[in-house]
Amino acid sequence: PEKALVYFDRYLENAGPLEVDALHGKSSALRMLGRIDQEKQTLEKLVREFPQYPAAESAAKRISEIQNK
Repeated sequence: PEKALVYFDRYLENAGPLEVDALHGKSSALRMLGRIDQEKQTLEKLVREFPQYPAAESAAKRISEIQNK
């Protein structure tokens, strides 16, 4: 997950057409690394900027899970 996170961050610096997928992947990598606060921030950005993305609903649920811990 560490290496993947580097690549996701690098991609997101220029925010190309796959930004939403990179955000989703980054949130997964952060979760695997136990970096929950950063995972939440990434998911919030995904939901805010891409509300129609198929995984936005599950991202919102995950945000709720994190907040309720």
